[in-house]
Amino acid sequence: YYQNAILNKVEGAFSEWRKCIVDHVSQHHGSDLYHKYAELFEEYGDYSDAAILYKRVREKEKYESCYNMAKENMNDIKDGEQQLDFGKLLEINNETEMAVSMYKKASENGIKQAERKIKEISRNKFRQIQHLGQVESLVQQGICYFEGRNGTPIDINKAMECFKEASQIGSPKADYYIGVYYRKYS
Repeated sequence: YYQNAILNKVEGAFSEWRKCIVDHVSQHHGSDLYHKYAELFEEYGDYSDAAILYKRVREKEKYESCYNMAKENMNDIKDGEQQLDFGKLLEINNETEMAVSMYKKASENGIKQAERKIKEISRNKFRQIQHLGQVESLVQQGICYFEGRNGTPIDINKAMECFKEASQIGSPKADYYIGVYYRKYS
């Protein structure tokens, strides 16, 4: 019935059809079922849901094709739940700005979970910025001890503590100074 309603452009038909399929797929697992519905979604131009299901059945080429089509047609995704689901897929693929855009649209459509996802991304970004500041601070402190900058007395041991801590967090600049230390003092 939904398919006929969709073909006749009955308002809300696609969203209800999608809801039924998503509910059915969530209750019944199996790659044949996922593949069948992925093809149906793709046939109706619902590339975001098709991408999600193709990813589950590991059909890389179809997944990538539908994923890229969905990104190109993000403004066509009108259903709040669908916006949320595609936002999650974007987030998994580290396309954070696009994910936030989808979450905002989903939130505007009354999806409360989307608001939580936006706050979560915001908190994570803030932590990353703090983390980067901490790393750079450790490196700069190490340089001051290592080279005696800014009136800091040279203290190689303290410098190496700073560089090693920054290196463990992932600072290439700290790794460089550790290398300089070993070349100079070994």
